[in-house]
Order: sequence, then structure tokens, then C-alpha cells
Amino acid sequence: MITLFRRIREKLIVSGSLTKYLLYAVGEILLVMIGILLALQVNTWNESVKNHKEELFYYDKLKENLRQDTTNLVGSMNRVDASLIVIDQIIDEFYSKENELLDADIAFALIRVESYSPETSTWDNLKSTGKINIIQRQSVIDSLTNYYNIYLMSTKQWIEANKDYSRNHLGPYLMKFDDIRLDFGGTSEFKDVFEPQKRSVKEYREDVFIRNALIYKRTNLTGLRSLFLNDYKRAVNILNLLDDQDPTRL
Repeated sequence: MITLFRRIREKLIVSGSLTKYLLYAVGEILLVMIGILLALQVNTWNESVKNHKEELFYYDKLKENLRQDTTNLVGSMNRVDASLIVIDQIIDEFYSKENELLDADIAFALIRVESYSPETSTWDNLKSTGKINIIQRQSVIDSLTNYYNIYLMSTKQWIEANKDYSRNHLGPYLMKFDDIRLDFGGTSEFKDVFEPQKRSVKEYREDVFIRNALIYKRTNLTGLRSLFLNDYKRAVNILNLLDDQDPTRL
């Protein structure tokens, strides 16, 4: 092809036709420009395909993380519900018993804490590698940012407050007040050695710290469950958003 163009150019020069030569020159320049534009278009298309595949990869990873979050949150809510049931049982016993021992495990109710943290591996990777812009839909980025920020600013703070008060205040006081079971789930190796909870229901009920501790714990767990539920709903909404805005539809 190059040889052909060179021969045509040489013939035009020899013939002395300036007009034809100029037209040829313009045509050759246009062909070169068209070739460059086509090459750029192909390169852009290849880059778009590459970014599209990478976006699909991160969408799948984000979905995996969010599905794991929903599973963990359901488990956390179930465990909170179990603790609330025990607290309500203790409160019922406060009104129905006097000198008997508590049937409910008050150590389980007051000392046990529930924790949860979202799976952030994909989100952290997107931010640390600077690839967050690979996600083309701003609504997805905004929803994920909101989801993780709310956990850090609200849910995590509530969890930490519950841990601190339960382990540093409720636990030590209860251990001084009475023998406790500490066999969460019935697996304690000491449950057949020590008789737990020697104090009567009346003694528990008349202790103002324990009464307030039960009220605090119930209020705290109710609030924590509400936060878990809201986090769960946000995770489900983002999963739906990722499905609705599937990047496979170009």
C-alpha cells in the first residue's frame, strides 16, 4: 500500500500537475488522520472493555461482602433477642418470687455483649488503590459511603459503649454481689462444681444497682437491635441497587 502511494506521488510530480498533487497530498493526510482516529477509537474501546470487566469484578465482590453482612446482622439480632428474653424473664421473676433463686441467668443478661462489624475488604481495596472511580454509578458510591459511615459513627459507638459498661461495671459488680454461672450456652466446665446465684430474688430486686442495670441493659439492647435492623435494611437496599444498575447493561 505504501509502495502504491509512492508511485502515484512520483507520477503526479513527473506530470507536473500541481493541483492533482495537492489533492493527493490532502487525501493522504486525511487517510493518515483517519487511521490515527481509528487506532484511538480501538484503544478507547479496549480500555472501556477492561474497565467494564473490572467494574463487574468489584460489583460481585461488593455483593459478597454485603450478603455476608446481612447474614451476620441476622445472627446478631437473634442473639440480642435472646438476651432481651432473659431480661424480661428476670423482671417477671422480680414480681412473682421472693426467697427463691432466680431461674434466669442474670450473668447472661448483664455481662454478655453483642458485637458486629461489616465486611469492608472490597470497599477498603477500592479506596486504597484509587479505583473507586471504576464504579460508574454515583448512586452506588454514595450509598456505600453512607452505609459504612453510619456504622462507624453510630452502630460501632453503641457497641463499644455496651461493651465498656457491661464488662467494666456490670460484670465486676455482679461478681461481687453473688456467684454467677458464666456458662453462656451451657458449656461451663465449672457448672457442676459451684452452685450459682446463692442470693434470692428479693435480694436482687432490692439492689438498686441491679435494678438500674437491668433497665439500662434492656434499653441499650433495644437500641442496638434497632441499629442492627437499620444496617440490615441499608445493606439489602444496596444489594437491590447493585442488581437494578447491573453494569452488564451497557
